[in-house]
Amino acid sequence: MASLNYKGPSNSPSIYNGQNINYVPYHTPVARNYQYSFSIQHQLGAGMVVQAAYVGSRAKNLSFPVDLNQVPANLIAQSAATGQSQSLRPYPQFLAINRNLFNARSNYNSAQLTVTKRFSAGLQFDLNYTWSRMLDDQDSSGWGSRDGGQNYQYAYDPRANYAASNFDLPHMFKGDLTYQLPFGKGRAYMNRGGILDAVLGGRQASTLFVLESGRPFTVTVGTNNNSGSLAGKWYPNLVGDPSVANPSVAQWFNPAAFQIPAKGTFGNTGRNTLRGPGVQDVDFSLGKNFHSPLSGAKAPTCSFALMH
Repeated sequence: MASLNYKGPSNSPSIYNGQNINYVPYHTPVARNYQYSFSIQHQLGAGMVVQAAYVGSRAKNLSFPVDLNQVPANLIAQSAATGQSQSLRPYPQFLAINRNLFNARSNYNSAQLTVTKRFSAGLQFDLNYTWSRMLDDQDSSGWGSRDGGQNYQYAYDPRANYAASNFDLPHMFKGDLTYQLPFGKGRAYMNRGGILDAVLGGRQASTLFVLESGRPFTVTVGTNNNSGSLAGKWYPNLVGDPSVANPSVAQWFNPAAFQIPAKGTFGNTGRNTLRGPGVQDVDFSLGKNFHSPLSGAKAPTCSFALMH
């Protein structure tokens, strides 16, 4: 029988030297989220209710993934000038040390207004407006990070990253409305059968709409990171007004307002300083109801929808 020369896993302290490693703290703090709200409702006539509310939350011990082995800020100038960046890392035997100390925070405040009308006199609607502000050190939408990346410039101070959240939407106006046109049998006008009722009667218009602000995004330097930090993103310096009179796909902001920082320095632009395009979506439909000759019950027979 052939012998197996198995020595088991290595316990050499130098086995990961020169490599990227992952670090997980032994004691992981539990994320805490404190939520609070206050609302007032008032009825306006029959079937209509107005509600005003304040909704807020604060959270701590949130995820903030960074490189624990980034060159400290007081050494990045030396790092960039000498090219000896690796030796200036806190743990020069390793490359990146990917870690998460769960030391981020978030803060959300909002004013919300809702107007609701139950169906009567052929009309029903539900209108909602929210003004809000959400700030945090870091966030992510989870798998895929479709709602913004996890950018940072300086790994050792999450507070330097405190800015508008990837999910910050200052203005949101959403609602739905249904209106029965007052024509045809059983309605206020042309309350009879016949051809006019077949053409104009029993019709109902409805709409769904969403109007909201754009999401913020971070401007970063597109060339090599020459800050000397060996980790994170390199933010540019803000030297002018980034806004443009008529934002478009060709030019959403003024790139001349940003400047690449000097080698061996961090940029002064913060995280999520600009905002992308908002969302304006309106769906409209017009349908018709009529009596089924088989059952006598009202049933939808045809409809069409226009979308914008």
